[in-house]
Amino acid sequence: MEVNQGFVLELSSMVKDEDAGICFLCGSGCGSTEAAAAFYNFGYRNSYNISYGFEGEGMWWKALNLPWRKR
Repeated sequence: MEVNQGFVLELSSMVKDEDAGICFLCGSGCGSTEAAAAFYNFGYRNSYNISYGFEGEGMWWKALNLPWRKR
């Protein structure tokens, strides 16, 4: 998967504190893994992926009845 560098630049312009904790979540956990790694490599050392994503295999966010709401 190729990371959209525009995303990294846009997000870094919104998150000025490089020490801020940032969690990435996607549908399966694959895209958010890449996003967290790209942001980490950009200097944001507290970037984390939420494993399995929102609706991925196994222990995913929605199946565990963790809080969420549709907007």
